[in-house]
Order: sequence, then C-alpha cells, then structure tokens
Amino acid sequence: MMNDVKKEKRMIGPEAKIGLLDGQLVANIASWLRGKDILKLACLSKSINQKYIEDGAVQTIVGYAVMEKHLTAELIMQFANYYTDDTPMLTLPYTDSTFWMYLIERNGFFLVFALPIIRSNKRIVATALRQRGVYLEYARPALKSDREIVLTAVTQDGNALQFAASKLKADREIVLRAIQQCVGALQYSELKSDREIVLTAVERNAYAIELAAPELQSDREILLCAIEEFAGALENASAEVKSDREIVGMLCQKNAKAFEYAAPELQADREIVLLAVSTWGVALMHASPDIRSDREVVLAACKVHGSALECTAPELQADREIVLLAVSTWGTALMHASPNIRSDREVVLAACKVHGSALECTAPELQAD
Repeated sequence: MMNDVKKEKRMIGPEAKIGLLDGQLVANIASWLRGKDILKLACLSKSINQKYIEDGAVQTIVGYAVMEKHLTAELIMQFANYYTDDTPMLTLPYTDSTFWMYLIERNGFFLVFALPIIRSNKRIVATALRQRGVYLEYARPALKSDREIVLTAVTQDGNALQFAASKLKADREIVLRAIQQCVGALQYSELKSDREIVLTAVERNAYAIELAAPELQSDREILLCAIEEFAGALENASAEVKSDREIVGMLCQKNAKAFEYAAPELQADREIVLLAVSTWGVALMHASPDIRSDREVVLAACKVHGSALECTAPELQADREIVLLAVSTWGTALMHASPNIRSDREVVLAACKVHGSALECTAPELQAD
C-alpha cells in the first residue's frame, strides 16, 4: 500500500501535467492568481468548479501559486482541506530555506509537503517540532538520530519518542523527558526494565505500570505507588506477589479493589477479607464460599455497602439483622433477601426509605400497603 502511495506522489512546478484539466482553464486560473491580493484567494472556490478540485486540479493550482512566491499558510490550508488519507501526498519542489522557514513558522504541519533536503534542515525541523513534537515523523533519518532534535520533540509531545532512532529510545534523559510530558511514551522506550524510569512514570500515572517490564510489575514499591489509583496493578504481578500476605494486605489497605486479584488462598484468609470488605463491601464477591458464610465478615461488608448481601450464603440472606443493615445502606439489596424477610414490614420500610424502588421486591401484600 505504501509503495503504491509513493509511486503516486507528484511534484508541482511549471512542468506539472495538467491531467484532467482543460489547458485553457489552467491558463485562466494561473492568470487569475497572478498579482492578486492574498485576501482575495478566499474567493477561489467561487472561481473554480468544485468538480475540478475533486478531480485533482488542486495540485496544479497550488503549483502556480507557489511559483509566484505569493504563497502563504492560508493558501495551502485552503487546498489541504481537500485531502484525505487516501490522497497521494503533495510535494512542493522548492528548496528556498527562507521560504520554508516562513511557511513552517506559520504551521509546522507543512513539513509534510517539503522535499527531503528541507526535512533534513535542522533549524526548519526544530521549528516544526516546537509546535508539535510528533512532526518528528516527517524528519529525515539523520535528524531522528539527532539527540537535540529528539529532545525538542519529546519535550513538546512525549509520544514523539516513537519516531526517534532506536539508540535514542534507550537514552535515559530523553525517555525521562518524554514520560514527564506523556507517561504513555514509556511504551515506545527501550527502558521498560529501568526501575527509576518506570517509577517516575507510575508516580505520574498509575496505569503506566502496565507498560513496564514484567519483573517491575511485581516490584513492591512500584505496586504500592500504583495501587491507590489503579487496583488492577496487582493483576499482572507474579503469582508469588499475589500470594504474599503482607504485600496483599498493604495493597488492600490502600485500595481494597486489589483484593480481586489476590491469590485464592488469600481470598480465603479471614483477616485479609475483613480488611478488604471494611472499605469495599462488595469485595465479598471475591471471597471464598466459606468466608461468605461467616456472619461477622458479612456484617462488616453489608455495613459498608448493602449490595454485598447478594454475595452472601443463603442462610445469611435470611438473617434479619444482616438484611436490615444491608438495606439501610442500599435499599434495593432487599431483592437478595429471603422471601420471609421480604415480607417483614419493618425491613421493607427501612429499604424503601433509602430506595423507593425497593417496593418492587416486597411481598404482594406489602405492595398494597
């Protein structure tokens, strides 16, 4: 696909082929452009049939305008709007660095239209990169290996790291600069196993732990740093870490949702479960069956969030004290109570006081009360 696109790239200049345009029409367009005030170019669409623009005349028109040295960013912008991702790339065959500096200062995107010799010009490329770092994509390979240029790019947009030469993706200063601007840049670096780099990224955004090398996803300090914001940080940790009672306990204190990813033996650990449900009641759903039959644990869970009643053993869903506690924090938890409890007027009143819709879960005779 890329090769086809490259073959279709065309140069614009006096030798440009007219293509689908009638020769006289091209002459008229060129004549119209000559000497016109740039502000009048806004009327161009009124002077040229839309069909000709769609058929590719835009390249010839831009060519004549550029040749006259009356080019401004507005002119290119007007024509650039007609391009889509499937349109062959327009290349402007001019090597005047002063002209290109003027144009790039107005809009760095026009680096895309420059000849290789211009995209090798460090000063011009740096000007574009200060506007948007990801324009590094259009720089020549030599500049993608230039440390100063890449630093300029990643300082503006960390994601520009993806276009840097491999050796610079392993440069600690460049990678640090990139992740300070955008932590997602870690995915493009060669330093995913560098503890300092990963910790810096995770401190800025906990989700960056998913981009780290596997061994660092199990690093105690990095996990503790990430877990408060991102409970899923434990998911990719090693089995050894997930079975470490001390680490899991600390993680659950910071974010009880991490309990979901603890090893099965810790999901059956009464003390760990109590620690989790005391701040996140529905953590009970991840506890072992035996623990979900433990009255003290269930009371602790329902006290935090009544919906935990859904996860309890059937005999506790018939426990009036537990159900009253559950519906006092989440009225619709009544739907998980036993039929006898749903006929208890006091329990139903307590549930409806929190959520009126709980009435739908009650016995028919109470719905008519």
